[in-house]
Order: sequence, then C-alpha cells, then structure tokens
Amino acid sequence: MKSTQTAMRPPVVLVADDVGAIRRSLGRLLSHAGYQVVLAEGGHQALAYLRSNVVDCLVIDTDMPEINGWAVLDAIRVSAAVSCQRVILLDPSPRIKAVAKACALGVSLVEKTATSLLDAIGPAFPKAFPKTA
Repeated sequence: MKSTQTAMRPPVVLVADDVGAIRRSLGRLLSHAGYQVVLAEGGHQALAYLRSNVVDCLVIDTDMPEINGWAVLDAIRVSAAVSCQRVILLDPSPRIKAVAKACALGVSLVEKTATSLLDAIGPAFPKAFPKTA
C-alpha cells in the first residue's frame, strides 16, 4: 500500500473515537509524539476520510455506536477504495478471543491507554522515530 510518509513529513495517523474528550486526548498524545494527526468522530467519518485520503495508521475504538472499529476494519478489507498501512483497534478491556481475532486479521488490539497505544504504534514507523537513549 502507498504510504504518506516521506523524509520531510511524519506518518499520518487517523484517530476515530465517538467520545470527543478521548479523541482529542489521543490526538494530542500522538501529535506530541511527532505524528500528523487527523481526527474522526466515529466510524462513518473515518471511512469517508479513508475513501479520499491515504493514512499510515488508523487508530479506532472498538466500541462505538452505528459503526464500530470492527465494522470499519471489515469495510477496509473489502474495499479497494479504502486503505491504510496499519490498523490499531482500541478496547477498554481486550478479551483473549478479540485479541486472537485481531491477530488473525493482521491488526493490533490494545487496551485503551496512552502507554498501550504508543507501544503499539511505535514499531510501525521505526525509521521515522528512532529510539533515543
């Protein structure tokens, strides 16, 4: 898949969560970590953005009304018009069955915490954000 990342531009991360405070907090966290962040208010808005833009990573809540993270993932998998390099599903309390499903689909499912998100997203872009001592 085509990446938006260049030597001059940080990776683009689309964050989708229906809770405004959480969405904005995740956006600030990732922005401070050096990512270019785009915010979506839910699954429908995330899919609309993905239909006309390429992102390096989608971070999406699994528990949203109307269309949740799992449904967005299904839509991405079946649509040639929608793509992103990496998907990270956020869950307040991931269960083993859901983690296994995510692994089988080639995506990450992590607990909805700042540390878990940064741990999951960092390895996706190791050249852009080398670890410092």
